[in-house]
Amino acid sequence: MYKVKGWLKDLKISTKIIVYYLVLFILSISFITLFFIETDKKTIYDKVKQMSVDAVKSISSKMDYIVDITDNQSKMLISSQTIQNILRNGSEKSNFTYQQEIDNYMADFMNFNDNISSIYIFDNYGNKYFIDNTAQTKNINLQSIKASSWYNNLIELRGGYLLKLNGGGTFQNGSQNYVSIIRVINDLNTQKIIGIMVINIPDQYINDTLYDGNASLGNIILLDEKNHNIINEDLPANKEVLQSFNYNSKNYSEIQNINSKQYIITELQNKYGWKIISINLFNESTAMNQSYNVVLLIGIILDGVLLIVGLLFSSLIITRPIQTLIEAMKEVELGKFKEVNIKTCNDEIGELKNIYNIMICQIKKLFIDIIEENRTKRKAELDVLQQQIKPHFLYNSFDAISSLILSKENDEAFEFVNALGQFYRSFLSNGNEEITIKEEVDMVRHYLTVQKIRLGGKFTIDINIDSRVLNIKIPRLTLQPIVENAINHGIRGKLGTGKITIYAMYYEDHIILSVEDDGIGIDEKTVENIKKGIFTGVGLRATIERVNIYYNSENIIDVQSEKSNGTKVTITIPQVKES
Repeated sequence: MYKVKGWLKDLKISTKIIVYYLVLFILSISFITLFFIETDKKTIYDKVKQMSVDAVKSISSKMDYIVDITDNQSKMLISSQTIQNILRNGSEKSNFTYQQEIDNYMADFMNFNDNISSIYIFDNYGNKYFIDNTAQTKNINLQSIKASSWYNNLIELRGGYLLKLNGGGTFQNGSQNYVSIIRVINDLNTQKIIGIMVINIPDQYINDTLYDGNASLGNIILLDEKNHNIINEDLPANKEVLQSFNYNSKNYSEIQNINSKQYIITELQNKYGWKIISINLFNESTAMNQSYNVVLLIGIILDGVLLIVGLLFSSLIITRPIQTLIEAMKEVELGKFKEVNIKTCNDEIGELKNIYNIMICQIKKLFIDIIEENRTKRKAELDVLQQQIKPHFLYNSFDAISSLILSKENDEAFEFVNALGQFYRSFLSNGNEEITIKEEVDMVRHYLTVQKIRLGGKFTIDINIDSRVLNIKIPRLTLQPIVENAINHGIRGKLGTGKITIYAMYYEDHIILSVEDDGIGIDEKTVENIKKGIFTGVGLRATIERVNIYYNSENIIDVQSEKSNGTKVTITIPQVKES
Protein backbone atom coordinates (compact mmCIF):
# COMPACT_ATOMS: atom_id res chain seq x y z
CA MET A 1 0.00 0.00 0.00
CA TYR A 2 2.79 2.41 0.94
CA LYS A 3 4.66 1.52 -2.23
CA VAL A 4 1.57 2.38 -4.30
CA LYS A 5 1.22 5.73 -2.52
CA GLY A 6 4.90 6.48 -3.09
CA TRP A 7 4.57 5.55 -6.76
CA LEU A 8 1.55 7.84 -7.16
CA LYS A 9 3.33 10.75 -5.50
CA ASP A 10 6.27 10.47 -7.90
CA LEU A 11 4.11 10.57 -11.01
CA LYS A 12 3.88 13.66 -13.19
CA ILE A 13 0.81 15.84 -12.72
CA SER A 14 -0.61 14.89 -16.13
CA THR A 15 -0.19 11.19 -15.33
CA LYS A 16 -1.81 11.67 -11.91
CA ILE A 17 -4.81 13.32 -13.57
CA ILE A 18 -5.14 10.48 -16.06
CA VAL A 19 -4.84 7.80 -13.35
CA TYR A 20 -7.38 9.61 -11.16
CA TYR A 21 -9.95 9.97 -13.94
CA LEU A 22 -9.40 6.43 -15.17
CA VAL A 23 -10.06 5.04 -11.70
CA LEU A 24 -13.24 7.13 -11.44
CA PHE A 25 -14.28 6.04 -14.92
CA ILE A 26 -13.76 2.35 -14.22
CA LEU A 27 -15.59 2.56 -10.89
CA SER A 28 -18.51 4.51 -12.34
CA ILE A 29 -18.85 2.27 -15.39
CA SER A 30 -18.65 -0.84 -13.19
CA PHE A 31 -21.37 0.51 -10.88
CA ILE A 32 -23.61 1.56 -13.77
CA THR A 33 -23.15 -1.79 -15.51
CA LEU A 34 -23.89 -3.83 -12.37
CA PHE A 35 -26.88 -1.65 -11.55
CA PHE A 36 -28.18 -1.93 -15.09
CA ILE A 37 -27.77 -5.70 -15.18
CA GLU A 38 -29.40 -6.25 -11.79
CA THR A 39 -32.34 -3.94 -12.39
CA ASP A 40 -32.95 -5.31 -15.86
CA LYS A 41 -32.37 -8.95 -14.99
CA LYS A 42 -35.99 -9.74 -14.13
CA THR A 43 -37.21 -8.09 -17.31
CA ILE A 44 -34.74 -10.09 -19.36
CA TYR A 45 -35.68 -13.31 -17.60
CA ASP A 46 -39.38 -12.67 -18.19
CA LYS A 47 -38.78 -11.85 -21.81
CA VAL A 48 -36.67 -14.94 -22.42
CA LYS A 49 -39.24 -17.09 -20.63
CA GLN A 50 -42.02 -15.61 -22.74
CA MET A 51 -40.05 -16.32 -25.89
CA SER A 52 -39.62 -19.91 -24.75
CA VAL A 53 -43.35 -20.22 -23.95
CA ASP A 54 -44.22 -18.79 -27.36
CA ALA A 55 -41.90 -21.30 -29.00
CA VAL A 56 -43.55 -24.20 -27.16
CA LYS A 57 -47.02 -22.95 -28.04
CA SER A 58 -45.95 -22.65 -31.66
CA ILE A 59 -44.73 -26.27 -31.58
CA SER A 60 -47.98 -27.39 -29.94
CA SER A 61 -50.03 -25.63 -32.62
CA LYS A 62 -48.00 -27.24 -35.38
CA MET A 63 -48.37 -30.65 -33.75
CA ASP A 64 -52.14 -30.16 -33.56
CA TYR A 65 -52.09 -29.20 -37.21
CA ILE A 66 -50.24 -32.40 -38.18
CA VAL A 67 -52.62 -34.56 -36.20
CA ASP A 68 -55.71 -32.74 -37.49
CA ILE A 69 -54.57 -33.09 -41.10
CA THR A 70 -53.88 -36.78 -40.63
CA ASP A 71 -57.22 -37.22 -38.84
CA ASN A 72 -59.06 -35.68 -41.76
CA GLN A 73 -57.13 -37.89 -44.15
CA SER A 74 -58.10 -40.98 -42.13
CA LYS A 75 -61.76 -39.91 -42.24
CA MET A 76 -61.53 -39.72 -46.01
CA LEU A 77 -60.20 -43.27 -46.08
CA ILE A 78 -62.80 -44.84 -43.79
CA SER A 79 -65.63 -43.09 -45.63
CA SER A 80 -64.39 -44.46 -48.96
CA GLN A 81 -67.04 -46.66 -50.52
CA THR A 82 -64.34 -49.05 -51.72
CA ILE A 83 -63.01 -49.65 -48.21
CA GLN A 84 -66.51 -49.78 -46.73
CA ASN A 85 -67.63 -52.50 -49.20
CA ILE A 86 -64.49 -54.58 -48.77
CA LEU A 87 -64.65 -54.52 -44.96
CA ARG A 88 -68.43 -55.02 -44.90
CA ASN A 89 -68.19 -58.09 -47.16
CA GLY A 90 -65.05 -59.56 -45.63
CA SER A 91 -64.72 -63.20 -44.60
CA GLU A 92 -62.31 -65.36 -42.68
CA LYS A 93 -60.62 -66.25 -45.92
CA SER A 94 -58.59 -63.46 -47.49
CA ASN A 95 -59.79 -62.36 -50.90
CA PHE A 96 -56.95 -61.60 -53.31
CA THR A 97 -59.14 -59.36 -55.41
CA TYR A 98 -60.10 -57.30 -52.38
CA GLN A 99 -56.45 -57.15 -51.36
CA GLN A 100 -55.33 -55.83 -54.71
CA GLU A 101 -58.16 -53.36 -54.98
CA ILE A 102 -57.65 -51.81 -51.54
CA ASP A 103 -53.85 -51.74 -51.97
CA ASN A 104 -54.20 -49.78 -55.20
CA TYR A 105 -56.58 -47.37 -53.57
CA MET A 106 -54.29 -46.70 -50.57
CA ALA A 107 -51.25 -46.37 -52.87
CA ASP A 108 -53.02 -43.67 -54.86
CA PHE A 109 -53.99 -41.99 -51.60
CA MET A 110 -50.45 -41.94 -50.19
CA ASN A 111 -49.06 -40.46 -53.40
CA PHE A 112 -50.81 -37.21 -52.48
CA ASN A 113 -50.04 -37.25 -48.72
CA ASP A 114 -46.33 -37.19 -47.86
CA ASN A 115 -47.02 -36.90 -44.14
CA ILE A 116 -48.01 -40.62 -44.02
CA SER A 117 -45.41 -43.37 -44.16
CA SER A 118 -47.74 -46.38 -43.79
CA ILE A 119 -51.44 -47.30 -43.56
CA TYR A 120 -52.78 -50.52 -42.02
CA ILE A 121 -56.43 -51.65 -42.17
CA PHE A 122 -57.77 -54.80 -40.40
CA ASP A 123 -61.23 -56.29 -40.89
CA ASN A 124 -63.04 -58.17 -38.16
CA TYR A 125 -61.61 -61.47 -39.39
CA GLY A 126 -57.99 -60.38 -39.02
CA ASN A 127 -57.34 -59.78 -42.70
CA LYS A 128 -54.68 -57.07 -43.15
CA TYR A 129 -54.63 -54.51 -45.92
CA PHE A 130 -51.64 -52.16 -45.87
CA ILE A 131 -49.15 -50.04 -47.70
CA ASP A 132 -45.81 -49.29 -46.02
CA ASN A 133 -42.99 -47.19 -47.48
CA THR A 134 -40.52 -48.06 -44.69
CA ALA A 135 -40.68 -51.86 -44.70
CA GLN A 136 -40.18 -51.82 -40.90
CA THR A 137 -43.67 -52.19 -39.43
CA LYS A 138 -45.24 -54.98 -41.52
CA ASN A 139 -45.34 -57.44 -38.65
CA ILE A 140 -48.30 -55.71 -36.96
CA ASN A 141 -51.45 -57.84 -36.69
CA LEU A 142 -54.95 -57.58 -35.27
CA GLN A 143 -54.15 -59.86 -32.32
CA SER A 144 -51.39 -57.53 -31.08
CA ILE A 145 -53.77 -54.59 -31.26
CA LYS A 146 -56.51 -56.40 -29.33
CA ALA A 147 -53.95 -57.45 -26.73
CA SER A 148 -52.89 -53.84 -26.07
CA SER A 149 -53.89 -52.10 -22.86
CA TRP A 150 -55.52 -49.26 -24.76
CA TYR A 151 -57.73 -51.48 -26.97
CA ASN A 152 -60.84 -51.18 -24.79
CA ASN A 153 -60.40 -47.40 -24.68
CA LEU A 154 -60.26 -47.43 -28.49
CA ILE A 155 -63.57 -49.32 -28.70
CA GLU A 156 -65.21 -46.92 -26.25
CA LEU A 157 -64.31 -43.97 -28.47
CA ARG A 158 -66.75 -45.40 -31.11
CA GLY A 159 -64.84 -44.01 -34.06
CA GLY A 160 -62.71 -41.45 -32.30
CA TYR A 161 -58.94 -41.80 -32.62
CA LEU A 162 -56.10 -42.58 -30.25
CA LEU A 163 -52.69 -40.98 -30.65
CA LYS A 164 -49.93 -43.43 -29.80
CA LEU A 165 -46.17 -43.67 -30.23
CA ASN A 166 -45.27 -46.57 -32.54
CA GLY A 167 -48.80 -47.92 -32.58
CA GLY A 168 -48.99 -47.99 -28.81
CA GLY A 169 -46.04 -50.39 -28.65
CA THR A 170 -47.42 -52.84 -31.20
CA PHE A 171 -44.80 -52.07 -33.87
CA GLN A 172 -41.28 -53.37 -33.97
CA ASN A 173 -40.14 -50.09 -35.54
CA GLY A 174 -36.36 -50.47 -35.41
CA SER A 175 -34.50 -47.13 -35.16
CA GLN A 176 -37.33 -44.92 -36.42
CA ASN A 177 -40.26 -43.59 -34.40
CA TYR A 178 -43.82 -43.12 -35.61
CA VAL A 179 -46.82 -41.26 -34.31
CA SER A 180 -49.77 -43.54 -34.94
CA ILE A 181 -53.40 -42.44 -35.32
CA ILE A 182 -55.52 -45.49 -34.44
CA ARG A 183 -59.29 -45.65 -34.82
CA VAL A 184 -62.08 -48.16 -35.44
CA ILE A 185 -63.89 -48.21 -38.76
CA ASN A 186 -67.69 -48.16 -38.45
CA ASP A 187 -70.18 -49.23 -41.07
CA LEU A 188 -71.60 -45.99 -42.39
CA ASN A 189 -75.04 -47.58 -42.60
CA THR A 190 -75.31 -49.55 -39.35
CA GLN A 191 -72.51 -47.86 -37.29
CA LYS A 192 -71.21 -51.28 -36.36
CA ILE A 193 -67.48 -51.88 -36.14
CA ILE A 194 -66.20 -53.41 -39.33
CA GLY A 195 -62.42 -52.84 -38.94
CA ILE A 196 -59.50 -50.95 -37.39
CA MET A 197 -57.21 -48.43 -39.11
CA VAL A 198 -53.64 -47.42 -38.13
CA ILE A 199 -51.97 -44.48 -39.88
CA ASN A 200 -48.29 -43.83 -39.11
CA ILE A 201 -46.64 -40.42 -39.28
CA PRO A 202 -42.75 -40.60 -39.32
CA ASP A 203 -40.82 -38.64 -36.68
CA GLN A 204 -38.68 -37.01 -39.37
CA TYR A 205 -41.73 -35.41 -40.93
CA ILE A 206 -42.90 -34.22 -37.51
CA ASN A 207 -39.46 -32.80 -36.72
CA ASP A 208 -39.23 -31.00 -40.08
CA THR A 209 -42.71 -29.57 -39.75
CA LEU A 210 -42.31 -28.42 -36.16
CA TYR A 211 -39.05 -26.59 -36.80
CA ASP A 212 -39.78 -25.55 -40.38
CA GLY A 213 -36.20 -24.22 -40.70
CA ASN A 214 -36.58 -21.99 -37.61
CA ALA A 215 -33.48 -22.67 -35.49
CA SER A 216 -34.53 -19.98 -32.97
CA LEU A 217 -37.07 -22.42 -31.48
CA GLY A 218 -34.16 -24.06 -29.66
CA ASN A 219 -34.05 -27.68 -28.54
CA ILE A 220 -37.54 -29.17 -28.47
CA ILE A 221 -38.41 -32.52 -26.92
CA LEU A 222 -41.73 -34.22 -27.60
CA LEU A 223 -42.81 -36.86 -25.04
CA ASP A 224 -45.87 -39.09 -25.14
CA GLU A 225 -48.09 -39.76 -22.15
CA LYS A 226 -45.57 -42.33 -20.88
CA ASN A 227 -42.68 -39.85 -21.25
CA HIS A 228 -41.19 -41.65 -24.24
CA ASN A 229 -39.14 -39.48 -26.59
CA ILE A 230 -40.58 -38.85 -30.00
CA ILE A 231 -38.11 -36.31 -31.46
CA ASN A 232 -34.65 -34.97 -30.51
CA GLU A 233 -33.96 -37.70 -28.00
CA ASP A 234 -30.33 -38.04 -29.14
CA LEU A 235 -29.22 -34.40 -28.59
CA PRO A 236 -26.47 -34.41 -25.89
CA ALA A 237 -27.85 -31.32 -24.17
CA ASN A 238 -31.33 -32.84 -24.02
CA LYS A 239 -30.03 -36.12 -22.60
CA GLU A 240 -28.15 -34.19 -19.90
CA VAL A 241 -31.25 -32.25 -18.87
CA LEU A 242 -33.67 -35.16 -19.09
CA GLN A 243 -31.61 -37.13 -16.58
CA SER A 244 -32.52 -34.54 -13.93
CA PHE A 245 -35.92 -33.54 -15.27
CA ASN A 246 -39.13 -33.78 -13.21
CA TYR A 247 -41.79 -35.33 -15.44
CA ASN A 248 -44.64 -34.73 -13.01
CA SER A 249 -44.72 -30.97 -13.52
CA LYS A 250 -47.19 -29.39 -15.93
CA ASN A 251 -47.26 -26.21 -17.97
CA TYR A 252 -44.47 -24.12 -16.50
CA SER A 253 -41.41 -22.14 -17.51
CA GLU A 254 -38.48 -21.46 -15.25
CA ILE A 255 -34.71 -21.33 -15.04
CA GLN A 256 -33.17 -24.44 -13.49
CA ASN A 257 -29.60 -25.19 -12.46
CA ILE A 258 -28.71 -28.64 -13.78
CA ASN A 259 -25.16 -29.98 -13.58
CA SER A 260 -23.78 -26.49 -12.81
CA LYS A 261 -25.47 -24.99 -15.85
CA GLN A 262 -28.48 -22.74 -16.18
CA TYR A 263 -31.29 -23.87 -18.47
CA ILE A 264 -34.54 -22.23 -19.42
CA ILE A 265 -37.01 -25.14 -19.41
CA THR A 266 -40.57 -24.64 -20.61
CA GLU A 267 -43.15 -27.44 -20.60
CA LEU A 268 -46.61 -27.51 -22.14
CA GLN A 269 -49.03 -30.49 -22.05
CA ASN A 270 -51.29 -30.67 -25.08
CA LYS A 271 -54.80 -32.11 -25.41
CA TYR A 272 -53.43 -35.59 -26.11
CA GLY A 273 -51.60 -35.72 -22.81
CA TRP A 274 -48.26 -35.35 -24.58
CA LYS A 275 -45.57 -32.97 -23.29
CA ILE A 276 -43.76 -30.41 -25.41
CA ILE A 277 -40.55 -29.32 -23.66
CA SER A 278 -38.23 -26.49 -24.73
CA ILE A 279 -34.66 -26.70 -23.38
CA ASN A 280 -32.22 -23.81 -23.89
CA LEU A 281 -28.90 -23.15 -22.21
CA PHE A 282 -29.32 -19.74 -20.65
CA ASN A 283 -26.49 -17.30 -21.29
CA GLU A 284 -26.98 -13.84 -19.87
CA SER A 285 -24.69 -12.20 -22.40
CA THR A 286 -26.75 -13.57 -25.31
CA ALA A 287 -30.13 -13.40 -23.58
CA MET A 288 -29.92 -9.68 -22.90
CA ASN A 289 -31.94 -7.51 -25.16
CA GLN A 290 -29.80 -6.31 -28.04
CA SER A 291 -31.13 -2.78 -27.83
CA TYR A 292 -30.06 -2.58 -24.19
CA ASN A 293 -26.60 -3.79 -25.17
CA VAL A 294 -26.36 -1.14 -27.86
CA VAL A 295 -27.48 1.61 -25.48
CA LEU A 296 -25.03 0.47 -22.82
CA LEU A 297 -22.20 0.20 -25.36
CA ILE A 298 -22.94 3.67 -26.76
CA GLY A 299 -23.01 5.06 -23.23
CA ILE A 300 -19.66 3.53 -22.39
CA ILE A 301 -18.12 4.78 -25.65
CA LEU A 302 -19.47 8.30 -25.06
CA ASP A 303 -18.20 8.25 -21.50
CA GLY A 304 -14.83 7.05 -22.72
CA VAL A 305 -14.61 9.75 -25.41
CA LEU A 306 -15.66 12.46 -22.98
CA LEU A 307 -13.17 11.15 -20.45
CA ILE A 308 -10.29 11.18 -22.94
CA VAL A 309 -11.20 14.67 -24.18
CA GLY A 310 -11.52 15.90 -20.60
CA LEU A 311 -8.21 14.35 -19.63
CA LEU A 312 -6.39 15.89 -22.58
CA PHE A 313 -8.01 19.29 -22.08
CA SER A 314 -7.41 19.46 -18.33
CA SER A 315 -3.90 18.05 -18.70
CA LEU A 316 -3.03 20.66 -21.32
CA ILE A 317 -4.48 23.50 -19.23
CA ILE A 318 -2.48 22.47 -16.19
CA THR A 319 0.68 20.93 -17.57
CA ARG A 320 1.44 23.08 -20.65
CA PRO A 321 2.29 26.28 -18.71
CA ILE A 322 4.13 24.20 -16.13
CA GLN A 323 6.10 22.49 -18.90
CA THR A 324 6.92 25.90 -20.38
CA LEU A 325 8.19 27.01 -16.99
CA ILE A 326 10.28 23.85 -16.74
CA GLU A 327 11.81 24.43 -20.19
CA ALA A 328 12.62 28.02 -19.24
CA MET A 329 14.17 26.87 -15.99
CA LYS A 330 16.28 24.32 -17.90
CA GLU A 331 17.73 27.21 -19.95
CA VAL A 332 18.93 28.75 -16.70
CA GLU A 333 21.31 25.78 -16.44
CA LEU A 334 22.80 26.92 -19.77
CA GLY A 335 23.17 30.48 -18.50
CA LYS A 336 20.12 31.82 -20.38
CA PHE A 337 17.87 33.91 -18.14
CA LYS A 338 14.63 34.42 -20.05
CA GLU A 339 11.29 35.57 -18.74
CA VAL A 340 8.34 33.26 -19.46
CA ASN A 341 5.87 34.90 -21.80
CA ILE A 342 2.78 32.68 -21.77
CA LYS A 343 -0.89 33.49 -21.32
CA THR A 344 -2.16 32.44 -17.91
CA CYS A 345 -5.10 33.19 -15.66
CA ASN A 346 -5.07 34.61 -12.17
CA ASP A 347 -4.59 31.17 -10.68
CA GLU A 348 -1.72 29.36 -8.99
CA ILE A 349 0.07 28.81 -12.31
CA GLY A 350 -0.21 32.50 -13.18
CA GLU A 351 1.14 33.42 -9.77
CA LEU A 352 4.00 30.95 -10.21
CA LYS A 353 4.83 32.52 -13.60
CA ASN A 354 4.85 36.03 -12.13
CA ILE A 355 7.09 35.02 -9.24
CA TYR A 356 9.47 33.24 -11.62
CA ASN A 357 9.69 36.27 -13.91
CA ILE A 358 10.38 38.56 -10.94
CA MET A 359 13.12 36.18 -9.84
CA ILE A 360 14.65 36.17 -13.34
CA CYS A 361 14.60 39.98 -13.47
CA GLN A 362 16.35 40.18 -10.11
CA ILE A 363 18.96 37.62 -11.20
CA LYS A 364 19.61 39.47 -14.47
CA LYS A 365 19.96 42.75 -12.60
CA LEU A 366 22.33 41.10 -10.16
CA PHE A 367 24.42 39.71 -13.03
CA ILE A 368 24.55 43.13 -14.72
CA ASP A 369 25.71 44.70 -11.49
CA ILE A 370 28.36 42.02 -11.04
CA ILE A 371 29.55 42.35 -14.66
CA GLU A 372 29.69 46.12 -14.40
CA GLU A 373 31.62 45.86 -11.17
CA ASN A 374 34.10 43.44 -12.71
CA ARG A 375 34.43 45.64 -15.78
CA THR A 376 35.26 48.66 -13.66
CA LYS A 377 37.73 46.64 -11.66
CA ARG A 378 39.44 45.17 -14.75
CA LYS A 379 39.49 48.58 -16.50
CA ALA A 380 41.33 50.05 -13.54
CA GLU A 381 43.84 47.18 -13.73
CA LEU A 382 44.27 47.69 -17.48
CA ASP A 383 44.86 51.39 -17.06
CA VAL A 384 47.76 50.50 -14.82
CA LEU A 385 49.05 48.04 -17.43
CA GLN A 386 48.70 50.62 -20.18
CA GLN A 387 50.71 53.09 -18.21
CA GLN A 388 53.37 50.41 -18.03
CA ILE A 389 53.33 50.04 -21.83
CA LYS A 390 54.14 53.68 -22.54
CA PRO A 391 57.45 53.85 -20.61
CA HIS A 392 58.29 50.33 -21.79
CA PHE A 393 58.05 51.37 -25.44
CA LEU A 394 59.83 54.64 -24.81
CA TYR A 395 62.67 52.86 -23.02
CA ASN A 396 63.14 50.49 -25.98
CA SER A 397 63.14 53.45 -28.39
CA PHE A 398 65.82 55.36 -26.47
CA ASP A 399 67.87 52.22 -26.34
CA ALA A 400 67.73 52.04 -30.12
CA ILE A 401 68.68 55.74 -30.53
CA SER A 402 71.65 55.28 -28.20
CA SER A 403 72.86 52.37 -30.25
CA LEU A 404 72.68 54.43 -33.47
CA ILE A 405 74.56 57.39 -31.97
CA LEU A 406 77.27 55.17 -30.55
CA SER A 407 77.59 53.60 -33.97
CA LYS A 408 77.92 57.14 -35.43
CA GLU A 409 74.95 56.52 -37.69
CA ASN A 410 73.72 60.10 -37.38
CA ASP A 411 71.44 60.07 -40.42
CA GLU A 412 69.70 56.93 -39.26
CA ALA A 413 69.47 58.37 -35.76
CA PHE A 414 67.83 61.50 -37.15
CA GLU A 415 65.36 59.48 -39.21
CA PHE A 416 64.72 57.36 -36.15
CA VAL A 417 63.99 60.37 -33.93
CA ASN A 418 61.77 61.88 -36.66
CA ALA A 419 59.76 58.63 -36.97
CA LEU A 420 59.55 58.36 -33.18
CA GLY A 421 58.24 61.90 -33.01
CA GLN A 422 55.61 61.11 -35.64
CA PHE A 423 54.62 58.02 -33.63
CA TYR A 424 54.15 59.92 -30.37
CA ARG A 425 52.48 62.81 -32.15
CA SER A 426 49.77 60.43 -33.44
CA PHE A 427 49.73 58.66 -30.09
CA LEU A 428 49.26 61.86 -28.03
CA SER A 429 47.26 64.00 -30.45
CA ASN A 430 43.97 62.42 -29.35
CA GLY A 431 43.18 61.53 -25.76
CA ASN A 432 40.37 59.10 -26.68
CA GLU A 433 40.73 55.42 -25.95
CA GLU A 434 39.10 54.63 -29.33
CA ILE A 435 40.76 55.42 -32.64
CA THR A 436 40.01 54.40 -36.22
CA ILE A 437 41.75 51.48 -37.85
CA LYS A 438 43.37 53.99 -40.24
CA GLU A 439 44.88 55.88 -37.28
CA GLU A 440 46.01 52.64 -35.67
CA VAL A 441 47.66 51.47 -38.92
CA ASP A 442 49.44 54.85 -39.39
CA MET A 443 50.80 54.58 -35.87
CA VAL A 444 52.05 51.06 -36.63
CA ARG A 445 53.72 52.33 -39.83
CA HIS A 446 55.69 54.92 -37.83
CA TYR A 447 56.56 52.31 -35.26
CA LEU A 448 57.78 49.88 -37.95
CA THR A 449 59.91 52.66 -39.48
CA VAL A 450 61.55 53.16 -36.11
CA GLN A 451 62.13 49.44 -35.63
CA LYS A 452 63.35 48.90 -39.18
CA ILE A 453 66.01 51.62 -38.72
CA ARG A 454 66.89 50.23 -35.36
CA LEU A 455 67.30 46.64 -36.63
CA GLY A 456 68.99 47.64 -39.85
CA GLY A 457 66.51 46.17 -42.34
CA LYS A 458 66.03 42.98 -40.44
CA PHE A 459 62.53 42.57 -41.85
CA THR A 460 60.25 43.61 -44.66
CA ILE A 461 56.68 44.88 -44.28
CA ASP A 462 53.48 43.96 -46.19
CA ILE A 463 50.37 45.94 -45.19
CA ASN A 464 47.03 45.24 -46.91
CA ILE A 465 43.97 47.06 -45.49
CA ASP A 466 40.42 46.87 -46.88
CA SER A 467 39.27 50.44 -47.45
CA ARG A 468 35.86 49.62 -45.91
CA VAL A 469 37.37 49.17 -42.46
CA LEU A 470 39.44 52.39 -42.30
CA ASN A 471 36.84 54.39 -40.34
CA ILE A 472 35.84 51.63 -37.94
CA LYS A 473 36.95 52.35 -34.40
CA ILE A 474 38.92 49.97 -32.23
CA PRO A 475 40.71 50.33 -28.87
CA ARG A 476 43.97 52.28 -29.19
CA LEU A 477 47.16 50.20 -29.19
CA THR A 478 45.42 47.07 -30.49
CA LEU A 479 47.86 46.28 -33.32
CA GLN A 480 51.05 47.97 -32.11
CA PRO A 481 51.77 45.65 -29.14
CA ILE A 482 51.17 42.62 -31.37
CA VAL A 483 53.52 43.97 -34.05
CA GLU A 484 56.11 44.74 -31.36
CA ASN A 485 55.75 41.18 -30.06
CA ALA A 486 56.24 39.78 -33.59
CA ILE A 487 59.51 41.74 -34.00
CA ASN A 488 60.97 41.01 -30.56
CA HIS A 489 59.94 37.34 -30.23
CA GLY A 490 59.71 36.26 -33.84
CA ILE A 491 61.92 38.17 -36.25
CA ARG A 492 64.90 39.09 -34.02
CA GLY A 493 65.71 35.45 -33.24
CA LYS A 494 65.61 34.41 -36.90
CA LEU A 495 68.67 34.07 -39.10
CA GLY A 496 68.38 36.34 -42.08
CA THR A 497 65.59 38.68 -43.08
CA GLY A 498 62.04 38.19 -41.84
CA LYS A 499 58.65 39.43 -42.99
CA ILE A 500 55.75 40.98 -41.16
CA THR A 501 52.32 40.92 -42.83
CA ILE A 502 49.43 43.08 -41.62
CA TYR A 503 46.01 42.94 -43.21
CA ALA A 504 42.39 43.81 -42.45
CA MET A 505 39.35 42.19 -44.15
CA TYR A 506 35.75 43.36 -44.08
CA TYR A 507 32.80 40.92 -43.68
CA GLU A 508 29.12 41.62 -43.18
CA ASP A 509 28.99 40.63 -39.51
CA HIS A 510 32.63 40.93 -38.47
CA ILE A 511 36.10 42.30 -39.32
CA ILE A 512 39.36 40.37 -39.33
CA LEU A 513 42.63 42.03 -38.29
CA SER A 514 45.77 39.94 -38.61
CA VAL A 515 49.48 40.28 -37.77
CA GLU A 516 51.65 37.48 -39.14
CA ASP A 517 55.40 36.91 -39.06
CA ASP A 518 57.68 34.17 -40.41
CA GLY A 519 59.94 34.19 -37.38
CA ILE A 520 61.05 31.42 -35.04
CA GLY A 521 57.51 30.62 -33.88
CA ILE A 522 56.18 29.45 -30.52
CA ASP A 523 55.91 25.93 -29.17
CA GLU A 524 52.47 24.35 -28.64
CA LYS A 525 52.52 24.58 -24.84
CA THR A 526 53.33 28.31 -24.91
CA VAL A 527 50.46 28.88 -27.39
CA GLU A 528 48.06 27.13 -25.02
CA ASN A 529 49.30 29.25 -22.10
CA ILE A 530 48.79 32.43 -24.11
CA LYS A 531 45.19 31.42 -24.90
CA LYS A 532 44.62 30.72 -21.20
CA GLY A 533 46.25 34.02 -20.16
CA ILE A 534 49.17 32.32 -18.42
CA PHE A 535 52.25 34.18 -19.68
CA THR A 536 54.52 37.08 -18.61
CA GLY A 537 54.53 39.38 -21.67
CA VAL A 538 53.11 42.71 -20.50
CA GLY A 539 52.18 44.23 -23.86
CA LEU A 540 50.44 41.23 -25.43
CA ARG A 541 48.67 40.21 -22.21
CA ALA A 542 47.39 43.75 -21.67
CA THR A 543 46.18 43.93 -25.28
CA ILE A 544 44.29 40.62 -25.05
CA GLU A 545 42.56 41.53 -21.79
CA ARG A 546 41.72 45.05 -22.94
CA VAL A 547 40.19 43.88 -26.22
CA ASN A 548 38.21 41.11 -24.48
CA ILE A 549 36.73 43.63 -22.03
CA TYR A 550 36.00 46.12 -24.81
CA TYR A 551 34.04 43.57 -26.87
CA ASN A 552 32.71 41.64 -23.84
CA SER A 553 33.99 38.31 -25.15
CA GLU A 554 36.76 35.82 -24.38
CA ASN A 555 37.40 34.76 -27.99
CA ILE A 556 38.42 37.95 -29.74
CA ILE A 557 42.14 37.20 -30.21
CA ASP A 558 43.39 33.86 -31.53
CA VAL A 559 47.09 32.83 -31.65
CA GLN A 560 48.35 30.19 -34.09
CA SER A 561 52.02 29.20 -34.24
CA GLU A 562 54.41 26.34 -34.86
CA LYS A 563 58.03 26.13 -33.84
CA SER A 564 60.27 27.53 -36.67
CA ASN A 565 57.19 28.30 -38.83
CA GLY A 566 56.19 31.76 -37.61
CA THR A 567 53.22 33.10 -35.67
CA LYS A 568 49.85 34.48 -36.70
CA VAL A 569 47.64 36.56 -34.40
CA THR A 570 44.05 37.06 -35.59
CA ILE A 571 41.63 39.61 -34.09
CA THR A 572 37.94 38.98 -34.89
CA ILE A 573 35.84 42.08 -34.24
CA PRO A 574 32.19 40.97 -33.92
CA GLN A 575 30.63 44.40 -33.87
CA VAL A 576 31.31 47.14 -36.40
CA LYS A 577 31.57 50.62 -34.88
CA GLU A 578 31.71 53.34 -37.45
CA SER A 579 32.90 56.87 -36.78
